[in-house]
Amino acid sequence: MQKIFLVMCFFVFVGGVCFAKQSTTCKTASPAAASKTFTGKVTLISLGDAKKAATSDIAVVNDKGQEMSFAVKKGTPVFGKDGKSITLAAVVKGNKVIIKYTVGKIESITVIE
Repeated sequence: MQKIFLVMCFFVFVGGVCFAKQSTTCKTASPAAASKTFTGKVTLISLGDAKKAATSDIAVVNDKGQEMSFAVKKGTPVFGKDGKSITLAAVVKGNKVIIKYTVGKIESITVIE
C-alpha cells in the first residue's frame, strides 16, 4: 500500500512539473521597445508654464496627412537645422521636424527645415 502511495506521489509530482505553466510576465524593461521616428510639419506648438510644471505640446502632420501629437517634457533635447541644441520656443509652426520617440516618451526633436 505504501509503495502504491509513493508511486502515485511520484507521478503527481512529475506531471505537475511537466505540465506547469511557464510565466510569461516580463520583470525587466523590454529591449524590444525600439525608437520610432515621425517626420512632418509642425501644425501646433504650445509651450507649457515652467512655474506650474506643465508640459508643452507639439502636433505634427506628415506628407500622408497623418497627424500625431506629443507631450514634450522639460529637458527633452531639441536640435536646430545645424544640429546644435535649441529651445522648444525656437520651433515654430511650419517647421519640418523629426521626432524620435518610444511609447510614452519623446527622445528628441530635430528641426530639418
